[in-house]
Amino acid sequence: MLATTALLIAIGAVILSLAVLFIIARQAVVMKRLHQRLQGYQQQTEAQWHSRSQELSGLAERMAEDSSEEALIEQHSQQLQALAERQQQLAEQLDQVKQQIAEVANQDPEMRYYQKAAKLIAEGASLQEVMDACELPQAEVELLMSLNKQPS
Repeated sequence: MLATTALLIAIGAVILSLAVLFIIARQAVVMKRLHQRLQGYQQQTEAQWHSRSQELSGLAERMAEDSSEEALIEQHSQQLQALAERQQQLAEQLDQVKQQIAEVANQDPEMRYYQKAAKLIAEGASLQEVMDACELPQAEVELLMSLNKQPS
């Protein structure tokens, strides 16, 4: 009976050992599957990270390009502003020169007659009308008319 009990205990131990081995083998299979899934997730994550990294690189390059374009725009804007200011200065100088010319012309009484005669001739006045209005001799009015004659 002792032998039977020992045999039963030995068989029970073997069965228990087999059950433990089966459980361990099953857990190993589950662990292997989990490991494979984790590797798949890791690869996906690495691919996504790489993709995002490239996107960020592209964005950084575009930001640098935008920044340099903004600097160029600012530079051109400043140059345009300087040109506009210079144009305004030149326009003011031109107005001053025109005013000075008008003042000089008004100071010389004879120049007024010639300017008036040139204006009348340009408007199509006759020889006699110009002579009467400007008190100029006929020869001078004829000369002015020939000088101001429009080419046909």
